[in-house]
Amino acid sequence: MELLQLKEEITALAYMLKRVTNGDFVVVDNHLNSLVNTFEYGDDLVDDVQADSVVGNVIVTRRVQVVKDKQDFKKCLNCPSFRKCKIESIAGAPIYVERTCVGAVALLLRKENRELHRSYKETEEYLELIARIFADMVQSRLYKQEIDYFTTLLGTVFGYVKEAVALTDGQRKILFVNEKFSSFFGDGKKIIGRNIEELLNTKVKKSLPAGQSCSLGERFDRPGYVSMKLVLIQRIGSHNKKEIFLYKFENINISTLQRQQAEIYDIRKWLVNCLGVSPGMRIARTSALQATENELSILIEGPYKYQNDELGHMFLLKDAADGEGILEIDCSRDSLVLEQELFGINRNMKGVLHMAKGRTLSLHSIQCMPLYLQKKVVDSLTVNQIRGEYGTNVRIIATAEKNLSELVERGLFFEKLYIYIARNRIELPELQRKEDVQYYFKKYMKYYGNIYHKAEVKVKEEVWDYLGNCVWDEGGNSIRQLTELILLNPDINLVTVDTVKMIQIKYGLKAMGGIEDENEEKIRRLLVYSGKSKKAIAEELGIGRATLYRWIKKYNL
Repeated sequence: MELLQLKEEITALAYMLKRVTNGDFVVVDNHLNSLVNTFEYGDDLVDDVQADSVVGNVIVTRRVQVVKDKQDFKKCLNCPSFRKCKIESIAGAPIYVERTCVGAVALLLRKENRELHRSYKETEEYLELIARIFADMVQSRLYKQEIDYFTTLLGTVFGYVKEAVALTDGQRKILFVNEKFSSFFGDGKKIIGRNIEELLNTKVKKSLPAGQSCSLGERFDRPGYVSMKLVLIQRIGSHNKKEIFLYKFENINISTLQRQQAEIYDIRKWLVNCLGVSPGMRIARTSALQATENELSILIEGPYKYQNDELGHMFLLKDAADGEGILEIDCSRDSLVLEQELFGINRNMKGVLHMAKGRTLSLHSIQCMPLYLQKKVVDSLTVNQIRGEYGTNVRIIATAEKNLSELVERGLFFEKLYIYIARNRIELPELQRKEDVQYYFKKYMKYYGNIYHKAEVKVKEEVWDYLGNCVWDEGGNSIRQLTELILLNPDINLVTVDTVKMIQIKYGLKAMGGIEDENEEKIRRLLVYSGKSKKAIAEELGIGRATLYRWIKKYNL
């Protein structure tokens, strides 16, 4: 459940707690939408919840945070109204409902509220108790033990659900069905009050023995309709001490397969294996793992487009479990095409920003987006949040090959858009560390060794020093390409420096940088592939034959 659906109740509770505790409260949902703020700011103070605020950190880290003195909090020190603000202490705690963080509550204390200034432990326990009060409100709303509540609330909720769903009591008598269920399983007779197992048996794809009920995975057919599969039977509550069960069905089509693929996809396991082992890579991995724990927008910055886009695509796959397809845009396209993709052409042809409401949108190479489109995008996203309607939030997964904060300072990137997308920031370092190069090379050696049946190929120790000094224009993808080309060669059973240089020269891959390395690469290419004599090669290089012979000896050619 989204906290926005309980905004009125949460606001009333927050002001009641303010009167009782003499402290002020801020409540936000897991998208950082502000539901209520009981603190009366002055006219010159901006009530804006940002990712690096206390409640923003709570949403990102899923942990309690206590700031006893605002002078110890960098975000407060940078605020232009620091001296005028009457807040002295801030504490925030996540609001959990069934192990899911649905938002955060923060306690704001003025200087005069001395009686509420407790120890860190007492403050944490106190605020966690307040968070449980808000969680209990959501919980009671979800599991209120009145059948009319289930009929009204779930009827509204299931109106948005595209799959067929039904509610039954413990005896499997149907209490509620949505339109999708009714249109597929209905046979012109009344559905409410009937036994769901008897109804399902009339549509099951295969005949069942007498007395046997349908089980999970069962398929159902109806002429002119897409087949359905029973995917969930779950107890969700009780009424007058009688159990209530939810039945859920899915269409058997490509959307279902895509959703199942996304659900079994383990991005955390992938993150552990996809990045290198240097300190910079470990920091990037930690930031990426943290981003998997919240629903805020993500900014991936790094020098290699391929690596940035790959990581962004993986996050998008994780969020694609709604089965509605993948929304990805490359911002390096022509601005006219880009604008049409983002905003559509007319009312009948909507853009991805409209289709992405309540979902995730990936924007690759966002630094290439023109400034007027940046403003137009952030205005659209801001309007959605101001409306505060369920399903209007858009999670952006953006990639950039440049440092966007520097572009903001130079006026080359719209600051409000940067704030929106950088709530989770993952900075991928340049591939310069020897340990990272070795990590990727070994990883792809193992992968392609299995594909080309050359798992026995060994690598000499001297290769690591050489590879650590090479230029990798596309990061890990450059190493992947080189590794496959090495193992594709049937004559290579031991990888040496000469082996690597031979492949680089043969396929025109960049080796090391610097004048000396360029000379070696040029001479090696002429000697191996030109077919010219040493005299002709020396003349082409503009050097004497004696110099050429010295270089041949120097470079061990």
